[in-house]
Amino acid sequence: MVARTVRTIPEAFNESSMFVDPSSFGLIDEFRSRFRNISRLMDCVGCDRCRLWGKLQILGYGTALKVLFDSPSDTSAIELQRTEIVALVNTFDRLSHSLYAVGEFRKLMKVIVTSSQQTFSHQFRKEMVVVFDALKMVIGSWVTLPRTLYRLGLACVVNIWDIFTGKVSNTNHWIPRVEL
Repeated sequence: MVARTVRTIPEAFNESSMFVDPSSFGLIDEFRSRFRNISRLMDCVGCDRCRLWGKLQILGYGTALKVLFDSPSDTSAIELQRTEIVALVNTFDRLSHSLYAVGEFRKLMKVIVTSSQQTFSHQFRKEMVVVFDALKMVIGSWVTLPRTLYRLGLACVVNIWDIFTGKVSNTNHWIPRVEL
């Protein structure tokens, strides 16, 4: 599914032309050193869980850059360690969840913008419908409360009578049977 989706997206950039200039050969080493520095900074984080996830994501990004820039033209020659593969998959998962969340936030913003364009009277009517529905529910539960209490009390009396007359031998597990 991911491969099909990627094929439909136009090429964002060509990584093979990124470090062709001789003056840019030092950039790859600078990338590596910066990722090592970030990983060392993650050692200073006090929360073990935060440190673990941070280091895992940094390793995932570093692995993605390793695949992107260090791989020869033959993709079968890429050698990754098990931890790098795990980090790469977890980082991909985090990024895909983040992109999904961005899409959901955009939908929410569209709803907020369209709802703010509605008139005050329309919004007031919608809120009054919600208030009246809540009021109907509360009044309806008040109306049915005596009937519910009567049925609960009757079920308790029946259970006590069954225990008293010996129909129920186990007195520890009597639960009122209420059928509404």
